[in-house]
Amino acid sequence: MTGDRPGWTERWYRLMLLGYPRRYRERHGGELLGTLLEAQPRLPSPRESVSLLDAGMLTRLRTRLDRVSAWAD
Repeated sequence: MTGDRPGWTERWYRLMLLGYPRRYRERHGGELLGTLLEAQPRLPSPRESVSLLDAGMLTRLRTRLDRVSAWAD
């Protein structure tokens, strides 16, 4: 991805952050977005995008597993 139109990078990162659970995004979304934009002000590579989605999905899985293990106690 090579586009660098103003605002497009931020929109792309916001889309990628949808992999994270809503509550997590509400608490940490602004900080995550700011860090991503500061570290990589251009569109990320496909590999970086997949990595970000993967991290979000792993966070979702951990959140669900934490809820299940709370019932096991």
